[in-house]
Amino acid sequence: MGPLGLLVTGSIVISAGLAPTMALATNLMIGAAPAERAGGAAAISSTAPQLGGALGIALLGSLITAVYRNQLGHEADLTREALSSPAARDAFTTGFHVSVAASAVLLLITAALAARFLYDSRPRT
Repeated sequence: MGPLGLLVTGSIVISAGLAPTMALATNLMIGAAPAERAGGAAAISSTAPQLGGALGIALLGSLITAVYRNQLGHEADLTREALSSPAARDAFTTGFHVSVAASAVLLLITAALAARFLYDSRPRT
């Protein structure tokens, strides 16, 4: 499987995991709200993932750009020919790897916090 096939497969796996999770989260959020506030809860449940996605793209894109510029130097030639050079490709790949590692660390921290919250909020017998 080539790099494109790996990317498409990864995207499918992520989407397959996100769809039921988002449906469950929306159902829980709207179900927990009083009837007179269900519209506001629905609006928040729709807006929150969009805002989170936009902020994530902005922050990770900024991280990639910072690593890229650091690798190439501040005096880098940003012409089309220079951007297609092996050094530019390596700098972008390094920036992408750093952003993936940062995302993985944040995912693990979030999972640990969620597990802790769920453990603490379970009914005691």
